Amino acid sequence: NLSRVTDVTRFIYQITPEDKPFFTAKQISLSLDWSTALQRRPDFNVTSVDISDWRMLVEDWSDGTNFPKFTSDQPSNGPRPFTTTVQYLRAWRGEFVYDNHNAPWSVVARGIDLNITKVRGYQGEASFRGGTITVQDHPPMWADFKARYEIDGGLLHMRKVDIETDGAVTSAVGDIDISRWPEMLYDVKSRVNFQRMRELFFEKENWELAGDGDFSGKFRLFKGGYDLAGSFGSHELGVYAYRFPSLAGSLHWTRGLFEVTNASAGFFGGTSQFEYSIKSHNSREPSTSRFDASYQDVDVAKVSDFYE
Repeated sequence: NLSRVTDVTRFIYQITPEDKPFFTAKQISLSLDWSTALQRRPDFNVTSVDISDWRMLVEDWSDGTNFPKFTSDQPSNGPRPFTTTVQYLRAWRGEFVYDNHNAPWSVVARGIDLNITKVRGYQGEASFRGGTITVQDHPPMWADFKARYEIDGGLLHMRKVDIETDGAVTSAVGDIDISRWPEMLYDVKSRVNFQRMRELFFEKENWELAGDGDFSGKFRLFKGGYDLAGSFGSHELGVYAYRFPSLAGSLHWTRGLFEVTNASAGFFGGTSQFEYSIKSHNSREPSTSRFDASYQDVDVAKVSDFYE
């Protein structure tokens, strides 16, 4: 009852002939169990799908995206005349490209290997190594990725995501709403190296940082923007020869705002509090920055020894 169909020609999906293809694949192979297809209400049981040498390109502009709408907004009018069930899918030697032309920022994931298995529901795993993340005109960061997920209609439940990037290690759980792409929300935890972050995002500066920090918060990506908010801390932050132990605070990052609030750290035997913000009012005006700081109970002898 099993048959196998293999297409070794190029498969392309694009919205209009002028667009870059959303999806291409050199080979798609599938096996089909015909025994259930001859029922009064046919069930096309695809026992396996194998896709190799594929590429998916997702682009976002200010007026829309090329991501197809896979679900319908119309309510169901009763049972469908037939059903289709896929028992197992593997897509390997793949590449995924996300290009946000607004920010701009992009992700290129190379050598993707993903699989989906139907048990009670659909679940699977995905991984890649040697990807690239580019934010605006900053140096690109390498990235390795591994995740476990479940599929529930138009929702992709990311049960465990592990990402190692240039200067940071991140774990996350969250949901991706395929029907409202690029809507997604994650709970994230990251450990970052301060000096490497300075080299990536302030590459034209020469000031030195030392230490590692931890961040815990929420990241939301949506049509037209993003929102990252949470708390951070570090055993000790170094700026040149200065040392700030017990660093802690909160941050909020959107397209028009980067803000650090309620921050505190030790300072020469005393304590300090500070706040920092970068605000962009519109694309035609330069952003404004503000830094406020206060300190108390500082040991003057320690300051004198530090400056020799």
